[in-house]
Amino acid sequence: MYESNVYECNKNGVKTFGQEITDLDTKSEEKKKAYIEGLVKQIDVQWNESEREHELTLTFNLPIVNDGITWREIENYEGHGRRARRYDIYEGSTKTILKAKKKDGRG
Repeated sequence: MYESNVYECNKNGVKTFGQEITDLDTKSEEKKKAYIEGLVKQIDVQWNESEREHELTLTFNLPIVNDGITWREIENYEGHGRRARRYDIYEGSTKTILKAKKKDGRG
């Protein structure tokens, strides 16, 4: 499964999106569907005959493709104590492209 580097800031600090993906295994099919619909805005599918592959362009509601954080060195923290900013967030893109080759020899 595709894994993203999405981060969510909450009262407990920084939480990785990957944990939410793992937790989906225990959810009902309806909750999984609702979760994905909240992330994905559009999926475009095209067939490339010469390469014999499908190209899927996924467009997300938020710029979560290749986003992330970089941790700061202690001397570069902004602020003091528990509220000190210890990382920088960099924004990603809303689109990614996946390619799937046709495996069998049928026409």
